[in-house]
Amino acid sequence: MFQKKFEYDKNDKVKLFYIKTQQQLSQRGGVVGTYPLLIITVLMFLGAAAQSYWPATDPARYQCYALTFWLGSSATHLLPSVQCTFLDLSVTRPAFHMLPREYPPLTLLPFSLPLLVPLPYYQIAFAFLMCVTILLVYWLLLRYGPRGGRSPF
Repeated sequence: MFQKKFEYDKNDKVKLFYIKTQQQLSQRGGVVGTYPLLIITVLMFLGAAAQSYWPATDPARYQCYALTFWLGSSATHLLPSVQCTFLDLSVTRPAFHMLPREYPPLTLLPFSLPLLVPLPYYQIAFAFLMCVTILLVYWLLLRYGPRGGRSPF
């Protein structure tokens, strides 16, 4: 009998801890709710920055798409030779004629923004812009979303 009572109290304490933690995280105007988001954003940026010099990552492909769109197929000479091997460059194409195959044309906007920094830092700038996007969406949910709407984010 005593053991059942002890287990029941222990489970209640755990449930209360989780409920209290969830309330603190979803409290409007609370700073505690931003800690997980900041940690995840920093870790995402560090992970993306750590692989920034690998030629076979997705942001490296985005760089190829953006460069070949704005400068034509001859822009691949500005990058390492293995980075743009996935593109069909059998025919020389002028600027504004090479669109990404698997992405809609408007994706050139987020692909092109990191081109404003020097080319070796493209992937780090892309990771930074994605972190800014995450923080912007979070802020919009916090500001205009329903109560608790930022928790699933």
